[in-house]
Amino acid sequence: MSYTTKVTLTAPLGLSDICAAIARGMDTDVGGAASFRPIYPSASADKSADGYPEKPLLPATHLEAAFWAVPEFATAIKHLMADPNALHATLALDYSLRWLKLIPPTIEECQLFCQRVSLSLVYPQKETI
Repeated sequence: MSYTTKVTLTAPLGLSDICAAIARGMDTDVGGAASFRPIYPSASADKSADGYPEKPLLPATHLEAAFWAVPEFATAIKHLMADPNALHATLALDYSLRWLKLIPPTIEECQLFCQRVSLSLVYPQKETI
């Protein structure tokens, strides 16, 4: 399995709870709810080891989740973001299997996520001979 596709999701800061709930259900392990991090419009030169600013100069306005994925996941997320009903059904199933004590995102939250979150996919370039 090759993680060759760069996936980036960018969302307004006000959707943080919805983003966390959706990312929880999309991640194959348990770290998905913490996937989205604030994006600061301007930051000091001091950055922590993970590349995020230690002393932001302006408040965050957006969230971003960026990760490498297998091409099949990238294709799936593209389709799920285009169909809130499919996203909702996928999350409801995942929550029923893994997150029994939590309430999955509602159809309205999935619709809002699909409307307001931007998706960027960067596929690997094919080598030419």
